[in-house]
Amino acid sequence: MIQQENWQLNGKWAVVTGGTKGIGKAIVEALSSFGAQVISISRSLPEGEEKITGVEYLKADLSSPEGTTSAVRQIRTLSPKLDILVNNV
Repeated sequence: MIQQENWQLNGKWAVVTGGTKGIGKAIVEALSSFGAQVISISRSLPEGEEKITGVEYLKADLSSPEGTTSAVRQIRTLSPKLDILVNNV
């Protein structure tokens, strides 16, 4: 287990692709717990209790150029900067 006091990401913006299930979801949870503002991108959105408080969720299919362009546009409206990218797709 990582000692949280050693890792602070307050004020940092992170984007995690494939962040709604499995390893991606665990990464989103960890980054959020360390204080980062997290944007999770996936082909499907989580519902109800699957959502992590404070995380922004975007629905996009990153396997197509159009989906990727749409995701980038949406990220730019939510985030003033990008500090961390986890390409988990």
